[in-house]
Formats: sequence, C-alpha cells, structure tokens
Amino acid sequence: MIDAPTLPGISPARQLAIAVFGSIGAVTVGTVVALVTSTEAGGVVGVAGVAAALILALRGLPVLDYVTSLDALPAAAILLFLLGGMIPASLGINVAPGISIDDVPTIVAVVMTLWWFVTARGRFFLPRVAIPLILLIVWLVVSWLIVNPSLRVLLIGPGRWTMYAVMVVAAASWFKNDKLRWWFLGVLIGVAAGQALISIWAYHSNWLLDGYFVGIERFRWYQPLSGVVNGRTTGLLGISSNFFGAYTLIPAFASLGVAVYSRQLWVKTSMIALFGVLAYSGILSYTRATLLGLVLGVVGYLVFTRPYRLAPAIVAITVLAVLATPIVSRFAEGDDRGALASQAGSTIFNNPFAGVGSGEYLDGIDGQEGFDPDNPTVTPHNSFLLQASETGIPGGALLLIAVLAVMAATWGGSVRRRAGPGAISTAIFAGLGAVLIQTMSNNLLHIPPVATQFWLAAMVGGAFAAAAGGRWATYLMGSALPVRST
Repeated sequence: MIDAPTLPGISPARQLAIAVFGSIGAVTVGTVVALVTSTEAGGVVGVAGVAAALILALRGLPVLDYVTSLDALPAAAILLFLLGGMIPASLGINVAPGISIDDVPTIVAVVMTLWWFVTARGRFFLPRVAIPLILLIVWLVVSWLIVNPSLRVLLIGPGRWTMYAVMVVAAASWFKNDKLRWWFLGVLIGVAAGQALISIWAYHSNWLLDGYFVGIERFRWYQPLSGVVNGRTTGLLGISSNFFGAYTLIPAFASLGVAVYSRQLWVKTSMIALFGVLAYSGILSYTRATLLGLVLGVVGYLVFTRPYRLAPAIVAITVLAVLATPIVSRFAEGDDRGALASQAGSTIFNNPFAGVGSGEYLDGIDGQEGFDPDNPTVTPHNSFLLQASETGIPGGALLLIAVLAVMAATWGGSVRRRAGPGAISTAIFAGLGAVLIQTMSNNLLHIPPVATQFWLAAMVGGAFAAAAGGRWATYLMGSALPVRST
C-alpha cells in the first residue's frame, strides 16, 4: 500500500494492522495512565505509543528516513489526524492558551503535512473545494483583529481552522492515489468500529468513568430514560453522547459503500456487519438527531444506488437496531433548541459583523436576556449559529458554503451511483448529509474528533467521485492555481 520498504517478514496487511491496532492500544493505555496517575503522563504515553506504532508499521527504518519518505508521510499524518481525536478531550490539560494535550497528535500531523508540502515537488495543489474554507480563515483573522486580538482567540479560531484547511488541501492531493484512498477508508471504518464495539460493551456492562465521558454517560435525573437504561454511549473519546452518535455516522455509511462496491461475498458480509455495529452504537447514544440522520441517510442511499440484493439486509439491520432500544421514546421529550437558537439570534443581531470572538460565545451572552447564570455552558447547539455568533454573519455564511462545497464534490454530478467508485462517494455523501442534519442541533463542526473525520471523509468522497467521472467532483477537486512544476 505504501511504496516504502517493509520490515522483514511483515506484509503490508500486517503493517496496517500494527498501525491501527497499535495506535488504538497506545491511546487506550495512555487513557488508563492518565486516569491512574496524571493527564500529563497519559498524554505523553499515548502520543509516544501512537508514534512508535506508526514508525514500526510504516517504515521500520531510522526516523530520518521515515520522515523524508513522501509515501509513508501522508499515511502517518492521516493516522495521526484520525487517532489524535481519540485521546479523551475531558482528560486534556491546557499546554498553551486554547490548546490542550489532546491536540498534540493533530499538531504533529499538521507539522508533518507542512513538511510534505515543502518537499512534495509539485505533488500538491490548491483544490477549488478548499477556497471557501481558506476564505473563512481569512475572515476569522479579520474578526480576531476587530474583536479580541489575544493569543487564546487566535489559536481557537484562525489557528484551529487553519489545521483543518491544511488537512483538506493535503488530502485532496493524497487521495488522488488510489491505494491511499482505500487505505484511509479502511482506517476510517476500522477505528470507528473499534470505538463502537467498546461503547456497546460499556453500555451492556454498565461501565463508565464518571465525569470523563468514557464508556457511557448517565441520563440526567429528570429525563424519562434515567434509570430505565444504563446510559448513553460515548466510547473512549471523552466527548458527550451526542457527539459520539455523530462520530459513528460517516463510517457507518462508508461501510455500506464498500459493501455495495465489492463483488466479494466476504467483504459484503463483513461490511454489512460493521454497518450494524456502527449503527447500533450510534443509536445507543440515544441522540435523536443521530437516529434521524441515520434513517434519512439510509433511505436516500438506497433510493439512489438501488442495491437490490443488499437492501433487505440493510433495512432489516437498521430497523432491528432501532427496535432494540427505546430511543424512539426520546422524541416525546421536549428540548431547548428553540430557546438556544433565539439566544444565538440575539447575539448575532447585537454583533452582526465580527461576532463576539472565537471561543468567546459564553462570555458574549453573559448578561443578555434569557441567559441563565446557573447553566452557563449552553451554546447554540448549531455549528453555523455558533460560528455566526462568534465571528459574525460572514463567518457563519462562509462555514456553510465550505460545507456545501465539500458535499457537492462528494456528490460528484453525473456519477454512476450503482457500481464502481460512485457507490462509495454517494455513501460518503449520505454520511456527510447525516452529520449536516445533526449539526443543526449540535456544534459538531467545533468538536475536533467529529470535525477532523468530517473534512477528511469529504476529501476521500470527492476523490472517489472524481475517479467515477463526476463533473462537479472533477472541477471542485481540481487545482484552482497552476500546478507547480517539478
């Protein structure tokens, strides 16, 4: 899979297994160390373990040779982007204003990617699909200069979104390589499936680390399902069950895409099984928007791809996963999303041009009508409203355009969706659409594990759509500037 020497006696498949499972194991061990000793020690162990697994799996040669290998470097950076979000955010400590220990793997991946840019010799380009995201970063800098030119706001706003932009630009180049596309798809599904299995076990074993969002989290005492079920799945990510539900969506649809694409029975069977695992773990998060996105995405995917032989199994698994839990009863509960949207609307009305500053929403609403000082950690629960509140209407609009652009690339335009790469790009589109539905009621694009997965998956979906001959994908994934010659 990677044009680099392998370790003696270790096949590429085993290299991939070492990379994936070694990294998962390292993060798990780091989490345990953090809980038993300190977050600093856990972070060091986790990051060091992931780095060791990648070096062992991808090269097995001196570190300098490994870093300068342009084939191994993208694979290692992609793994770090994906696995970086697996260090529980609730365990992280601030190592700089706006940066915590769980951001370190992502920062290392960005540095590796920038090094790849410098040494790629014409192998990278600026894709048109990334332009809205880059314009968003420019606007974030403007907002930062106007509202609060502090280091903390710089890192939370322009800094974090620049990491996503670097990732998107690099991935557009990397995923032109067919082997890297497939390799990423396997890691995307495999890592999420590992989290899903852990979360299902935690749910049925009633296991959690209270206060850390690890394993499961309890329902609040006033919610109808409190005491009825064990809790809501969170995996090992250290994020709320709402966010974990969203985390399962794109890999679930990616597994469907591989099942429809493949002609091998064992691949179809295993991918459908993984879809069931991912869908069930997402439903166990008891997040209504996750269920809505899953069901609508499955219906849409089946309508556009019409996989007649697989459709009964896909429908049956989805229905059984829903009926196995009392999640439908949650739709009878009330919610506060309307009040939160109204509060965000007031903030945008009062600060329409540059917002209140990246990461400053809670300070910005303090004293506003409807603000509850006894419950101050309430955000708009909508990524676009949050962005518009913090960086003004231009910021919110640019984020929406950036999301729609990558989704348009994934859709592709005139792609054959029943066979070939189009079956996979359409599945990724369905997953992105499911996340988009949920982000209207959660701040998903501001949650690093979910956001990282979203942008990388969008790029691989666009690459598959371009490979399938989609007009939109070919244009949007193409270079906006003349490609640098070697």
